[in-house]
Amino acid sequence: MDRLISIGELAELKAVSVDTIRRWENEGKIKSVRTNGGHRRYRLADFVEQKLGKTLAYARVSSQERSAVFHI
Repeated sequence: MDRLISIGELAELKAVSVDTIRRWENEGKIKSVRTNGGHRRYRLADFVEQKLGKTLAYARVSSQERSAVFHI
């Protein structure tokens, strides 16, 4: 069974307000499950993306002075 999260937890996960989550639901962008008490719950699996592989970053600098910023 999928883990269900509250509207507050989803808002924190997506870095938006609770009102935004409600608006997205009213617009049909997302779906909720209602508890017996009428509270909204969201399937966590619907909002967590699978991250596979590696992230590659490329940066080019124009001078020797700026290149010091990018040393790792």
